[in-house]
Amino acid sequence: LAIAKALSGKITTVIMDEPTTHLDEERRRELVEILKNFFKGSSSILPQMIVVTHHREIEDAADNLIFIENVGGVSQVKAV
Repeated sequence: LAIAKALSGKITTVIMDEPTTHLDEERRRELVEILKNFFKGSSSILPQMIVVTHHREIEDAADNLIFIENVGGVSQVKAV
């Protein structure tokens, strides 16, 4: 629903928390392709999308990556 609202032009930022958690492998791949189409190419449909996930395949759709790791009880942020 958030993606549809964003496409209507009324939302400038979409935040997705674990959007692939309950999807099977095929649906996860489809979602990654949809996200790639939003951002890859001549122009972006959405100005900004923030995705929090544990599934690494969604990285293929990202322009920027930030990893947060817990090391010895301390969270560390790494920009890639």
